[in-house]
Amino acid sequence: MITILSPRVNRSGGSVHLASRPPDLNGRTIGLLDNGKRNFDVYLDCTEELLKEKFTFATIRRRKPSPLRGIPRDLLDEMAEQCDTIITGSGD
Repeated sequence: MITILSPRVNRSGGSVHLASRPPDLNGRTIGLLDNGKRNFDVYLDCTEELLKEKFTFATIRRRKPSPLRGIPRDLLDEMAEQCDTIITGSGD
């Protein structure tokens, strides 16, 4: 017997809204949050390099303590306080 599982998530509750985006990144502080998975730092390096071709901004870089757990509240609060925009990712 073969069991096929769906990767889709059944959402319940309210709708999800994306945060508003700044009109551009010039003069902003961009947070780069490494999710702790292999090569994610390379992805962030490339993303930062591409963005710096068009914009001038400061960077704050942090790494999650574990790729298997969510972002610790103190790290999330720190980045939210210090950054205008945060770039991170999830998945393999």
